[in-house]
Amino acid sequence: MMPKTAAIFHAPVSAYPTAVQTITSSSSALEPILLTVEEAAKLYRLGRTKMYALVAAGIVPSILLGRCRRIPLAGLRRWAEEQGAA
Repeated sequence: MMPKTAAIFHAPVSAYPTAVQTITSSSSALEPILLTVEEAAKLYRLGRTKMYALVAAGIVPSILLGRCRRIPLAGLRRWAEEQGAA
């Protein structure tokens, strides 16, 4: 059994902000430059599969870093403005 004082140092995973929460938070000065496909999908309230399809078709700009696909936030915003969503 863990001592009661140890509970002070543990927080549920949901207590830590995600990149999407950081982007949408008006109080935060930091924004990520690159998003994962999943983060971009959550940000624009699209399904993960739909966002991957948009990336694969070249509709949403993305870059490949090794084996990791990332979406530049600036490119994502520009794409959204072109679509009339922003």
